[in-house]
Amino acid sequence: MEVVRSLPASDVAPGLAWPAVDLATGNQLPRQLARDLRALAGDLLTEVAACVIGTIELRVRSEPHAILLEVRGGAEELELSRSSSRASDGEDVRPLARIDRLADRWGLAHRDGQYSLWAEKFTDRSA
Repeated sequence: MEVVRSLPASDVAPGLAWPAVDLATGNQLPRQLARDLRALAGDLLTEVAACVIGTIELRVRSEPHAILLEVRGGAEELELSRSSSRASDGEDVRPLARIDRLADRWGLAHRDGQYSLWAEKFTDRSA
């Protein structure tokens, strides 16, 4: 199943992503995997929203053995952040470091005039 959402390119986008992740995965994932996917979606959105004005697109695709998250946005340049911020629990958050830790594969592509930051998380579930 694939869910596509248009979201504002702002700091509210990560919180709006959670329902899309839950819908695409059927809300049937182990709790930790669901948390990891929500964090990944939030970090992908944070990175792209910082460089885009207007709206960004979140795609969440559930496949038999993986979940693919992709965030697309039109921008002249997509400069990925190396900075950190503080989470509500006081944890030092570096989005790219967390994407690298949580995703099994991730990358950045530029096509059709848009940047696409994506991450893939393997699951052990079968179709």
